[in-house]
Amino acid sequence: MASISNNEHGSLTISVKGLRNTNGQLGIALFTSEHGFPDNYEHAFTTSVKKINTADEEVILQNIPYGTYAVSVLHDDNCNGKMEKTFFGIPKKGFGVSNNPEIMFGPPSFEESVFALDTKNIDLTITMVYL
Repeated sequence: MASISNNEHGSLTISVKGLRNTNGQLGIALFTSEHGFPDNYEHAFTTSVKKINTADEEVILQNIPYGTYAVSVLHDDNCNGKMEKTFFGIPKKGFGVSNNPEIMFGPPSFEESVFALDTKNIDLTITMVYL
């Protein structure tokens, strides 16, 4: 389980690069543990949704307690709020996670994607993946 400080807070600027098109919306989820990561947003610490306007978007999450987190991004092109998968479990939608780990077999792990928010402002760049 990740640790969270209730005393100090910062902001997280997430730059999302390489969106395939401007259809739909961008879903962002900030997780404090592997539970639910990367695509079960009900278990996220906080979430944000933004209409897509360009191939590169930016989302700012503010007033986040210092701690360790992982970010998951979904290109929700049909605005249904879900990661749809093929019969074999392969994502049909674009996605990305913090630290941009190499995608091998299965989804990226929380451990590969974790980072520390331990200063007032953190900038992350997440590159979208389409399989």
